[in-house]
This record gives sequence, C-alpha cells and structure tokens, in this order.
Amino acid sequence: MVLTHPDFTMTRPSGLAKEVTDAEWWFWLRLKEMEPSSQLGGILAWKSGFHATGDYNQKKYPGNYSVRDAPNRTGPWWQWFCAALDWTFPEAQSGNYTRIALYTNRLLKSAKDASDPRLDLVLYEFFGQADSDSHVEGYGEYKEQDSTSDPSHLWHLHFSFLRNKCGDFWAMWALLTVLMGWTVAQWRASTGGGTAPPATTGDSGMTAYMIQVMGNDSVYVSDTQSYRGIDYPTFLFYRDTLKLPFTGVPDAAALAARGGIKVESQIDQPMTFSAEQMTRVQQWITEAVGKAGVAEGTIPADVLRRLMDEESMSAAEFADALASARDKEAAEVAASTGSKE
Repeated sequence: MVLTHPDFTMTRPSGLAKEVTDAEWWFWLRLKEMEPSSQLGGILAWKSGFHATGDYNQKKYPGNYSVRDAPNRTGPWWQWFCAALDWTFPEAQSGNYTRIALYTNRLLKSAKDASDPRLDLVLYEFFGQADSDSHVEGYGEYKEQDSTSDPSHLWHLHFSFLRNKCGDFWAMWALLTVLMGWTVAQWRASTGGGTAPPATTGDSGMTAYMIQVMGNDSVYVSDTQSYRGIDYPTFLFYRDTLKLPFTGVPDAAALAARGGIKVESQIDQPMTFSAEQMTRVQQWITEAVGKAGVAEGTIPADVLRRLMDEESMSAAEFADALASARDKEAAEVAASTGSKE
C-alpha cells in the first residue's frame, strides 16, 4: 500500500549486508509497494562509485568522484555504507518505457524546479529513461546539470545518494514524495507528523574520528557504531586529507564505549606515534580539556598535526589553533549544505 504519510516502521532482514543503511532498505520497500512487479536491481556492489562504501573507494579507487565532494566524505554513513540503489522495470528491457518514464520525468521536473528543494536533500545524481528514444536521461543534482549514462539505465532507474544522507529517513521520504507525484506543499505539510524514524545502523549524528587508547600503539577509526584498526599510511590520509579529528581514551572499556562495541577488523601494522609525539598528544588529551575548550579530549586534525610535528605548543597557541580549525570546519559545513531555497 502506497504511503499517505511518513511511516518509518520496518523490519531489517537478517541477511541484509551491513553496508546497506536501514533508510535505504526502507526506501526500496516503499518502491516495491508502489510498483509490485518492479525489481531491486542492486544496492551494494563492490566496484568504483556510489554502490560501494566510501572506505572501499578511498582504498581501491583514490580520488573517485563518489568521495570527492564534502557531502560524500562527511557524516556518519559516508565511510562504511554504500550510497546507491537501482530500481528495475522488467518490461522496459523489451522497449516498454511507460513506467520508468513516469518516474524519471517526475525526478527531472523536481530537479529543475528552483522552488523544489527535495532532491537537494538526498541525491547526488540519477539516471533513467524519460521518453521512447535510446538516449538515457539523467541529472547531476549536486552540480545542477543534465547528465547521461550507459544504456542499462533505459530499463532501470539509478539513484546516487549523497553519502552524508544515505541513512537519513527524512531525506528518503522527500525523494519518495517526488516519485509519488506529490507537490512541494504536500511534502512540507507531511514533515510535521508521522512515525518517527527508528534508530539506524551508523546513525550517530556525527562524523567519523580517529581514536586510541593512550599508551597503546593501535589507532582506530570509528563511526561510533564500530571501530576499525588503521595503519600509518591510512592514519596520515585520514589526518591530512580527510582531516578526521582525533581523541584519546584511557582504557579498552572507554574505547568500546566511545568507539562502538563492534570491532570490524584487526590491525596488521598498527599506526604508531613516536615516544615524543605520544607524550605531547597525551599531555594535551588529558590536560587541555577545560583549559582551551577541548570537548571530550577531541583534537581537530590540523591541530593534531601541529602537536605531532612541532617541538612544543603553548596553551595559548593551542587555543588559537583549535579556534581556527573549528572556524574553518564550520565554514566548510555551511558551504556544503546550501540548497535551492
């Protein structure tokens, strides 16, 4: 039955890949209700692009377009979850494009309407068939430009979700209302009620960060739901390129509490600080809280680099560096969250 109001109740199949967010699966269930004879073309696929996780793309395809822009390398889901879905219409493979054209045209209409912000909330791009020719229609929502892709999209609609939104139920609801043919006014009216979204895998409301038990060589990266060991080159990549913050904890119990209770992988060659670096970092982790406004012992990546690379840093210098890093982060977030409105 097609929804008439937001209802985020769902049951997650036990065999569903952990890289698929609850919100993505909920979205597919709603598509299936709308078109019972349609098929799931795929969500997770280990290849370059949005069908794979951000972490996989960073390691296997550095610089891939699906992890290049700020919304696709921030937020609680970007790293360990896939961010795409294919919706297949079997009859379109034989040239009957009636159904796929209906939904592709609804997407195109919304995408090109300056007063309609719904797709900006969730999509990076989409591809499909909007007419009866052999040319694939699509739109790069993030860059606001027409686009196209390979002929397989003549019979399946492809959605690339913004990685920082792929686990967001309300963002998926906005997309669903476009496909259902709702107006912007109908969508806006619906957002004040309905069933609250369930707690979802990876739904921590914060970005990933590096975390370490102080005095231990092993450094992890966490999304608050799980933590994974990283080696030194990966540490440098997270520190200098992705600029993940760093936090220290006193013991393994605190690591489980702050980092997430499930360890996803072991460390073959753990990242290590030198003794001198460890002394400086641990000193600031334990002593700077309250002195320079450090929340819960977390150090921004740029400040961590200075702590590691410089011989010394005064409390005043540390406070200045911390304030500068936070101002820069706030400016980047503001620049990456604009919409058509």
